[in-house]
Amino acid sequence: MSYSTESSHIAKYFWHIQLMIRYKDNPEMVSELNKNKGNTNRSFMDLYIHSDTELLKNEEFIKRICESVGARAYINLCPKSYQKAAKNAMINMTDAICTENWRRSKSAFKSAVAKANDKRLFMIDYDEKDELELNIIKEAIEATKNSKDTRKNLVIETLPTKNGYHIICQPFDIGALSHPFQNLDIKKDVLTLLYF
Repeated sequence: MSYSTESSHIAKYFWHIQLMIRYKDNPEMVSELNKNKGNTNRSFMDLYIHSDTELLKNEEFIKRICESVGARAYINLCPKSYQKAAKNAMINMTDAICTENWRRSKSAFKSAVAKANDKRLFMIDYDEKDELELNIIKEAIEATKNSKDTRKNLVIETLPTKNGYHIICQPFDIGALSHPFQNLDIKKDVLTLLYF
């Protein structure tokens, strides 16, 4: 997380961590929490961190919470701007007040965070442990660059998951991929597993 810039001890950027109970890990608890809402995943805690040092300070706390309730911790790898989040939260709060939607006011900041990206990233969710095809996918992503694209590499990082890999990359022309790949999902929201 070297992207974090703290001048005069004031952080400009932060990362959003969600603690989530997933139905496939804990169906009884999710069903109980979501009565009459269907069996969906349930996000129950949000953390906002501004540096890798702060993440390390909170690592044991995050692990203990996850282990105590059978949850997973996810981190959105797109850096968020405090300035954008604050402005969006003010707009959300003003709208809630003007429409007298008082219940919406409590989620004004959380919903603002989703639109506060300072840098866009894509995530490829590849649900196979096939390293040969994984490398072919990464090569296909790099091949989408045209002659005017001066970026050195589109693929930033490859993270192992329970069933495969998450490929973190800079935005690219999805339509320019050489061929469709099986077991692959391209997401423009870079929410990846931090702890399970």
